[in-house]
Amino acid sequence: MGEKILPQHGTLGKKIPPQGEKIPPQHGTFEIESQPNSRNELLRELPKGLQERVAKLGKWASREKVSQLLVDLCAFKPYSYEELALIIQRAAKPMKDKYIKPLRLANKLFYWIPEMINHPLQKYVADPLMARSNTKKKK
Repeated sequence: MGEKILPQHGTLGKKIPPQGEKIPPQHGTFEIESQPNSRNELLRELPKGLQERVAKLGKWASREKVSQLLVDLCAFKPYSYEELALIIQRAAKPMKDKYIKPLRLANKLFYWIPEMINHPLQKYVADPLMARSNTKKKK
């Protein structure tokens, strides 16, 4: 009788590699776990044109091409650097230093919460008018 064996706790039905065979590292799993959205969810909410540009963005795309895409993404809606890294499939911390910081210094990206730049929910926007600021003057 073919008795069905249930997957062991934590394996989620994945096959366990034979002894000695290494399990390939899951790229970016640490970042993904701390993200509110999966890459697919983030991509789905983008307009078609941006989706196509993200899909065409290669691993070796020029700095200008990546920078312009980041600005255009942040013009669509505020994103954290982790979300941006997830969308364009880059490592989060290096991307922040290589792209986000120079774009911010060039006034092409702005803090979403400018009065508290280290806010845990900090995001980036392409227009300072998109900032979620408490310091805006009431008319």
